Amino acid sequence: MSPKRSSGGSPEGGRRGRCPVVMCRCSTEADACEKFVKAAELEPGYGKAHYGWGITLAMIGQRAEAEEKWAKAAELDPALKPQIEEMRKQLLGKE
Repeated sequence: MSPKRSSGGSPEGGRRGRCPVVMCRCSTEADACEKFVKAAELEPGYGKAHYGWGITLAMIGQRAEAEEKWAKAAELDPALKPQIEEMRKQLLGKE
């Protein structure tokens, strides 16, 4: 799945301060999303790639897809569960 482009132009896609993840020299969340897609393709068992992918999907409004990536991240790396829960609170408003 290809991510939708956001209109923001800052490194955080116009949402400065919303997410603690550094967007790895990307100009938008969509650009960052593409980087995480590539990372997950290269290392399918790397939970942090799916975690970051989920964050960027949530930031561009693709909530269901974000939840899928976070579920995969938690499956691959259970230590990410607290971070995933925090991102759900911050980005999706879920407890």
